[in-house]
Amino acid sequence: MRFASFLVMRWRKFVWGWHRSSTSLGLAVFGLIAVLITAGFHAAGARPSGVSMQAFFFVFQFPLVTGAVSYLLPVWLWPARNTAVYECTARRLAWGSGVRPLVFLAAGVVACIDMRGWFIWLESVS
Repeated sequence: MRFASFLVMRWRKFVWGWHRSSTSLGLAVFGLIAVLITAGFHAAGARPSGVSMQAFFFVFQFPLVTGAVSYLLPVWLWPARNTAVYECTARRLAWGSGVRPLVFLAAGVVACIDMRGWFIWLESVS
């Protein structure tokens, strides 16, 4: 929780933005907190384990992987970061990184409240 508060308060101008790969990674931190909460509900017997698994994938895993790929793929392909191809690829992969995790978050919330038809539609949109 302390790391999440630093993301919101201290590092907000470096992390949050509509077209930054760090936005997906930052929202994955909050997704991890949501997964831990749903796992607590499962441990208390209030929710089935399928809800925690859906929350894990939609709210944590998908934003984490999309953020990591959009940041690391240009680094792996072109280790010298000063090329125009690197800059163009990094910009293209990071485009929309603020919207994608919000769609994943919406799909996770809909999955947690057990609206089966809607989360399949939200998954197909993202």
